[in-house]
Amino acid sequence: RSTLFPYTTLFRSSINDIPKIKQNLLNLSLKGNAESELMRPFSLKILLNTLSSNKETQLKTWLEETLSRRNEYKEKVKNLIQINKFKGDPLGGGENAEGGWNNFFDKTEIKQLINLDVDRTFQDRDLFCEASIKEIEYNILFLFEEDNQPIGYKQGMSDILAMLIFTLYPYYTKSNNKQYDNELFEKWINDPMNNINDIYCFFNDEDEFESDLFYLMNNLMKLGINKFYEDSQDKDKNKVNYLIKRCEDVFDLLKIVNNKLYFHFIDIKLDTAVIMQRWIKCIFTREFHPKDCSVIWDIIISNEIMHPSGEFTYINYFCVAMIDFISEELLKKDQNECFQRLFSYPPLETVQTLVALAEKIRSNINNDDNNNNNNKEKKNTTNKASQSSMADFLYSAKSKNNNTTKTNSTTTTNNNTSNNNNVKKAPNLMFGGDYRSNKKKVDLFPKDNKTNQTTNQISSSNNNKKKVPMFGIDNNNN
Repeated sequence: RSTLFPYTTLFRSSINDIPKIKQNLLNLSLKGNAESELMRPFSLKILLNTLSSNKETQLKTWLEETLSRRNEYKEKVKNLIQINKFKGDPLGGGENAEGGWNNFFDKTEIKQLINLDVDRTFQDRDLFCEASIKEIEYNILFLFEEDNQPIGYKQGMSDILAMLIFTLYPYYTKSNNKQYDNELFEKWINDPMNNINDIYCFFNDEDEFESDLFYLMNNLMKLGINKFYEDSQDKDKNKVNYLIKRCEDVFDLLKIVNNKLYFHFIDIKLDTAVIMQRWIKCIFTREFHPKDCSVIWDIIISNEIMHPSGEFTYINYFCVAMIDFISEELLKKDQNECFQRLFSYPPLETVQTLVALAEKIRSNINNDDNNNNNNKEKKNTTNKASQSSMADFLYSAKSKNNNTTKTNSTTTTNNNTSNNNNVKKAPNLMFGGDYRSNKKKVDLFPKDNKTNQTTNQISSSNNNKKKVPMFGIDNNNN
């Protein structure tokens, strides 16, 4: 590059504050402006964590971990399975036939599949017709197959790698330094401004392009993209395939955003899952120009970093935005025409139109969710308040009733006390006393002031009543 002004500004302003660098690059990516600032390589490497960004990170950390990772990749290449060094007869078996020759044939099939996919990915671009780029793709995808078990390599992953190549290749250049050591690193660290060109070339060394790509793709897939490639033929038949579930989620979201178009798809029996699978698995690489797709990727990745879900949920909003944007056209078409339109998305003047629409959809959905949560909280608060007020009312009524009862009880007790002043109290039976030993008869049933009648009188009056014969039989009249 003729100018390295963004790099110079970056290192001068916050070389000792790596988290601040990450936040600045994140803000650029969220707006889709990483390319305009010539910062996309650093942006992807930091966001995908091939360059660390914690508080302890310094320029020296970046230099050392980049060099270490590149050396590690070279070891991976050297340690590739040697398919021509197996014992035993491939036809008659042998001691290592199961682990060696079976593995040999399995890897041969994978290599054929990778070669087939590489030969047909982005072939309308001259860059991807070059033998050197095809070799890079093949090596990375085969190594990724080894490291990405049990999922391994699946069709569509070549599109992910091709998009990374298209995005980063223009930034990589030849480096004047071929030997990197601590002495050289110390020189750069002590005076980064005067060595900015060498630092740039180190991080974007053309000879190390393959190793950098491998770790970028590996980290991107582990961030959540891997789930899109889970085997649909799961051992658990009751388990719904993840990608199919995501397609259903997009269709459900469409019902909220554009109800009319949703029912139109149902009426014409359009299976949107067929379309959504390609959109989601390849992250729109087949729907847009690679330059536009780079902007979409910046926004998708940065949104996942800002709002980590492990599922790249922003993709759902973008899918619905794509459908809603051409809804008027789709409403006039039948099933076949809708398929053709969605499989061949119309070119746009700027992809930022869809980005803005996707952001609007997400904002509205989140606001609706927040309002629903607030309404639930208000309802719960109202219920608690009504319950509280009812409890207060009952407590108040009970208190009044208790006070009235206490007042009546106090009055009755005072009256009873005044009536019983001349009555000799019965001795406490608990301590061996016996009221029957007293000469003076003790009235154990004092008068009730309300009825002015003793309990004994009530009892005697009850005795004078005619007894009811048991079981309706009068014994005196047999």
